[in-house]
Amino acid sequence: MFRELTPEQRTLSIVQLWPHPVIVRNIVRSWLPERDEEFNLEAQKKEEAERILERPNANAIDHYLYFSTKREAEEAAKRLRVKGWPVEVRKGADGENWLALARQPTPIEENIDEVREELENLAKELHGEYDGWGASV
Repeated sequence: MFRELTPEQRTLSIVQLWPHPVIVRNIVRSWLPERDEEFNLEAQKKEEAERILERPNANAIDHYLYFSTKREAEEAAKRLRVKGWPVEVRKGADGENWLALARQPTPIEENIDEVREELENLAKELHGEYDGWGASV
């Protein structure tokens, strides 16, 4: 009885039928059979972050970071998700720039000035702009 796949077994094709759009999306994302678990975990984290963003939270602080490319916004989102922050990436209101809307998890223990500085540095590093924060009242 096997408990784990060998490295060689991980490279074998997964027995699934995927519709054409799914195959194309996974090829673009550099999906490989041995990375399937990693991609599934990434998808689960993204779904959880989206659910958190949809839930109103009176104590949450939303942070707005803008970038000229989706790639830069996705990189910022990736770095913030590592910290446990839910982040939504979408076109900004101007229809040209990309917004990385990050929700600071509660309870909030950090000093807002330190968080602002960290996010300003992140945006600057990725050639973007930190546009401030807002909270529900």
